[in-house]
Amino acid sequence: MNIAELKKLINGLPDDFEFDVEVSRKLTKEELEDSKYPSHYMSERCKTSAFDYDIAHSDKKIKIGVRINEL
Repeated sequence: MNIAELKKLINGLPDDFEFDVEVSRKLTKEELEDSKYPSHYMSERCKTSAFDYDIAHSDKKIKIGVRINEL
């Protein structure tokens, strides 16, 4: 995703929307066999606050670093 796509995606959203992070990882074959759900990915929603992330840029890339403080 580039910045233009991100701007288009969030254009028109109210300023009071919260920033949440969802982290997903692909399940191993063993985890998938033991899973109650048919999804191949495990997702966790993580709470953040304004002090738990920073936005940096260099080499034509933006990095959003997030510190997870609650799952």
